Amino acid sequence: MYRLSDSIRTAHHAEGGAVLDIEHGRMFALNTVGSRILELLKEDLKEPEIVMRIASEFGGDFEVTASDAKEFIERLKEHQVIEERPALPFHSGQREMRCGFSYSRRT
Repeated sequence: MYRLSDSIRTAHHAEGGAVLDIEHGRMFALNTVGSRILELLKEDLKEPEIVMRIASEFGGDFEVTASDAKEFIERLKEHQVIEERPALPFHSGQREMRCGFSYSRRT
């Protein structure tokens, strides 16, 4: 799972998006696919879920989409736009749902 670095600000629009790194004074332009991937990362989706959504929404080949998304995410990490965050540990009585959320069941 990933999270935006603290110094990152984003804006999304119909033609893509922009990323501003206020700590390093850098700005990156994103096309529509890159902008959507970043939005999905902010929703705490895992890479396979992101690839499925992107392939579905943009009509791309799954294998090509997977490769391109992986490369894009690696570039975001290299430029310190996102950082990996450790998964929260589960405790007894908690179950993980397919959407990536967890819930506790009271007994």
